[in-house]
Amino acid sequence: MNHSYDNRAKRLFRSPILLIELSNIKEGVRMTGISYVCPNCSASITIDTQRGYSFCPYCGTQVFSNVEKSNDNPNINITINATPTNTNKVTELDNFIRRAVSFENNKQYEEAEYYYNRALDVDATSQVAQAGIHRVQSIITKENLFIKRGAAFSVGEGPVSIILDGKKFSHIKPNSNMSLIIPVGKHTLVFKRASITSKPINLEIESNKVYYEITVSTGAFKITTDSNKYKRREILH
Repeated sequence: MNHSYDNRAKRLFRSPILLIELSNIKEGVRMTGISYVCPNCSASITIDTQRGYSFCPYCGTQVFSNVEKSNDNPNINITINATPTNTNKVTELDNFIRRAVSFENNKQYEEAEYYYNRALDVDATSQVAQAGIHRVQSIITKENLFIKRGAAFSVGEGPVSIILDGKKFSHIKPNSNMSLIIPVGKHTLVFKRASITSKPINLEIESNKVYYEITVSTGAFKITTDSNKYKRREILH
């Protein structure tokens, strides 16, 4: 997994003066902006060299630029002086939420969850961050139901149907594994072969952190199951 977003977060609120030399710029080309990384929050920004300054759309940092070129120096020297805005609690909270929303809009839910958590570290009562956490954790993008079926009881034994909430969801053959995605909520799961039905298994998927592992065995007149509920380990960025 790419953890570059975390590395960017660790560089928050730095304000160095940076000198960039752009070589081999053709004569007559008029530069109106350059792409750069905000030294305060590491978001991608474009600095307007005509106006002399720009603002980071994520954290509000004002970035000044100065373009110089002389006959003695064919290169263009761009001095960028980035002065962060007020780094008080409100600004920091807003910055983390902006980053979280941006990742969520790009369907990068783990990254969004990370920044919503950072926002809650600043203000545990933030309703925006709390709602964001709940929202992204309710989006299931990974398999959360893992089923393993053992050997057939008899020769020619066919598949066992997987019934979720009263409807056939899928089926599984002997000596096979299956992984499925089921939505957040409470569910009832049973396995059925011909007229034989297993005891119901009650599943409760509170978030994308929860998953189940179920083993299915068949006999002459019964289907037995063993289920275990787990919580995914938190990914430390």
